[in-house]
Amino acid sequence: MGLPKVSIIVVTHNSSKYIDKLLADLSSLDYPRELLQVIFVDNASWDDTLRLIFDYLKKNLEIRNIRVLELKNNIGFPAGVNVGITYALKTWNPRYIVIMNPDVRILNKAFLKESILLMRKYKISCASPIIFKLEENRDYKIQWALGLLDNSGTAFMGFYDLDYDTVNRLSSKITLIPVLWITFALAIIDSDAVRKTGLLRSNLFLYYEDIEYSLRLMLKGFQCYSLLIPSVAHAESESLRDPELSRNIRALFVRNSLIVVAEYFGLIPLLLRIVSYIVETFIFKDKAITYGLRYFIKDLIGYKIRITLTLRVPSMFIIKKYSTPILVIKYKSLHPALRAFSLLGALEYLKAIKLVR
Repeated sequence: MGLPKVSIIVVTHNSSKYIDKLLADLSSLDYPRELLQVIFVDNASWDDTLRLIFDYLKKNLEIRNIRVLELKNNIGFPAGVNVGITYALKTWNPRYIVIMNPDVRILNKAFLKESILLMRKYKISCASPIIFKLEENRDYKIQWALGLLDNSGTAFMGFYDLDYDTVNRLSSKITLIPVLWITFALAIIDSDAVRKTGLLRSNLFLYYEDIEYSLRLMLKGFQCYSLLIPSVAHAESESLRDPELSRNIRALFVRNSLIVVAEYFGLIPLLLRIVSYIVETFIFKDKAITYGLRYFIKDLIGYKIRITLTLRVPSMFIIKKYSTPILVIKYKSLHPALRAFSLLGALEYLKAIKLVR
């Protein structure tokens, strides 16, 4: 089975801290260069991001598959991705579109080839491989492995304690797992699925855009998967260390989570989520939550949000909440070992059933 054309889309905004290493990693990917297109969409950076990219291209004239699209304003992450997708479909017509954050380090140079071969074998249209936290001591722990949601719309990523070597051993037992959402820190999507689903919701600006798009993919008939293939290490957001910027980001997170719950999970989960945020505001005195609630109400009044009265997401993929720490996924094709697991004790559970040796 031959390898197809791929477009990798990286949206940057003041990403100079990471861009040199990412360029080097992309250049060393184990994938035919003539089948690969890399698109950088720069969201009006004012640091050295663009200079570093152009300097790299000048020093490596043999690299002809990198395109740089400069935007005059910061239009947000999902809108930036849309610019890249539109350009890729028009100029390259790839079979797969890869969405990748600029603050990742590629740990497995063959991850793209391995992922695409697996997706083609099982006719998968949208997936994310295993993503680790970027640690200075290189003791990589999982950041994302299972994109799950409970019946209130709360997102879980699963298996936080597993390390790189354990995932390598586990991948010989389980190769893929159906999930409810994939992460846009690194996602691989069939271009036909993109054409049928449409572009990302640009008004989300930042956060929850991957969950919203994954749910839309599902409603169009495309099941999302987690591929147990080690891929990249992802840095924690630098923005969260700036108190003022962090507050704005958390406000967007609150507002966007409410939008997704309103449009996909129904009125009752939305009301419960709003009440929980109000309680958090009183307990923690967090202005970010207050701002997020205000943004949501403003969008609601402006008819930018439609509230569904019932659950739109296929219920078989929703985690049901119980009084015990065990979460049950009602999905028959899921590996028996993963039908029930504890968020805090996933590693111990896997050891108990002798999957990790």
